[in-house]
Amino acid sequence: MRQGFGIYRYAVALEMLTGIVSMGALIWLCEDRRLRLVVAMAVFAIAELTTVYPDWGRGANPSAGIRPARYGDKYVDVRVPALPANSLVLIPTPEPVAYFIPFATPSARYLGIENNFLNLSQSNDLADGVKRLMRKPGAPKFVVNVGEFNSDRLNGLLARFGLRLDGGFCEPIRSNLEEHALSLCRIIDN
Repeated sequence: MRQGFGIYRYAVALEMLTGIVSMGALIWLCEDRRLRLVVAMAVFAIAELTTVYPDWGRGANPSAGIRPARYGDKYVDVRVPALPANSLVLIPTPEPVAYFIPFATPSARYLGIENNFLNLSQSNDLADGVKRLMRKPGAPKFVVNVGEFNSDRLNGLLARFGLRLDGGFCEPIRSNLEEHALSLCRIIDN
């Protein structure tokens, strides 16, 4: 799905222009106003009857026992568990998962690390700032888990800050966009 979305985002502008281009061509081709109206209604009816929503990885696979996912009322539907005010959320993945942030608690801070821009093994102002924030006491802290839960990997990463996972607190982030399951896991001091 991610690859399809990556391509589709560039085609959105073309899709948005199709109505203007179609009506412009219709005005140019038909001088009579009544004929324009008839042709415009015919074009609209054809478009309405032939438009199909793209599958985007939602298709059924009966041999694997997978039913098609339904589109919801919203094009983008993301449900993020409520976070305490002024929380710090660590996002340790190069996967494109930041789409959930606009739907999350606005007072929280989201720190993307271990990605194609920043790695904790680096020694620069950005990496040092992230390390400082994660070591700072007081703010509730969380880490985003991507895909299958791997406590050893996450605890190894958190150990750099003197932190560890709170074993019993992970809540799913529900979304109609996800390629990998996301969850928010509470972090506590070692």
